[in-house]
Amino acid sequence: MNPLQSTTTKSKDLGLLLVLVFVACFCEFSIYVLVPLAANARGSSNTWIGVLVGAPQLMLVLTLIPGTHWAAGWRRRTVLALGTGLQGAGALGHAVISNPYAMLLPQLLLGLGLALLWPTYLSYFGSIVRGDAANEWQGRRAALEGVALLIAPVGATFLAQMLSYQKAFAIIGAITVTVALTPVLLMSPTTRPESRQAAKTSLSSSFRQAGGMLKHPALLMILGLISVGAVLVMRVGGPFLTLYLSSLGYGQVAVGLLLSLQALSKITFQAGYGRMTQRIRPIYLLASSIVLAALTYMFLPAFTLPVFLVGILLVSGAFSASYNPAMVGLVSDQFSDEERDLGMAVWITVLSVTVWLASPALGALSDAVGLAALFPIASFVVILATIGLVGYGRWIARRKNAPGELVELWT
Repeated sequence: MNPLQSTTTKSKDLGLLLVLVFVACFCEFSIYVLVPLAANARGSSNTWIGVLVGAPQLMLVLTLIPGTHWAAGWRRRTVLALGTGLQGAGALGHAVISNPYAMLLPQLLLGLGLALLWPTYLSYFGSIVRGDAANEWQGRRAALEGVALLIAPVGATFLAQMLSYQKAFAIIGAITVTVALTPVLLMSPTTRPESRQAAKTSLSSSFRQAGGMLKHPALLMILGLISVGAVLVMRVGGPFLTLYLSSLGYGQVAVGLLLSLQALSKITFQAGYGRMTQRIRPIYLLASSIVLAALTYMFLPAFTLPVFLVGILLVSGAFSASYNPAMVGLVSDQFSDEERDLGMAVWITVLSVTVWLASPALGALSDAVGLAALFPIASFVVILATIGLVGYGRWIARRKNAPGELVELWT
């Protein structure tokens, strides 16, 4: 293949990958919004809803590192097709299941699909996007993910209100399987990873290597802050915010519109993230994002009038905007090129453990004290935990024998 053909093939594959990630994100975010609403409408307790929304993270915990290991020896098209297909199967499963307890199965299928799809997608994307073109293509990818995050809540809830939850799931699942598998089949067939080193390594060695990464104090500190933030951003401000808005009497489309407005605020302020990192160290940016978002959610129940509710959601989106980019940047900087794939799997696994454990716990708390009381209680705990981790990290970094990586992280 001559250089011109190679460049054309890579550009085609990148374009198809962007289509794939858009459809996959739309499916994931749609299920993320519809499952708590559907389960609540079917009489489920908040505790069980917590179990349901945490189920994909449980599957990620169990399968992400093995999935990353196995994907290294398979053709990427095969893994992308399987991961996307299972994600669509999760949506289709919800279309035929109405029992809230049986909804656990499609949630597990969704988690398995995510575990196969994302490591392979990110690995393939990183292997063919290099040099000056990297920032441009990464920007396109982030923009498409943002568009999916923006339209999924209102689009999914519109289908649910106009048709039904089961028909909405069916349409989303059919779109995912059809549209997402089409670009996979059109990709060039030579998509096996360039390096076979991971495939030659045993699965047990991958787990030992993953465990060794957790011995680095800087990574542990970062993962601690990320995990605390995940409880707030991904759960309190995720499915339980969805349930709370529904409990205020808003219909499905109104709930979706409010969530989309919050997403719009988050996406808009993320554009200024690069400028913020020039003034604030990423670790402090991450911590301040968590604390400010927690303060917003702490007072959320006091703003029930629509105009004030929209305002507080826009503010919460702005404050949490730097959480994701700061998180990804901090974690990515901890790994070399050779260990980045497994390192990212370790990060997502730790994050998934936190979200999985927090989901039913938050559900049980909301059943006990009410959804309105959940927000100030959880926010107060998150603020204390964040301040404690920052204070401990700075104290360790100032000691004479402090590891260099901690000194660099905090000072």
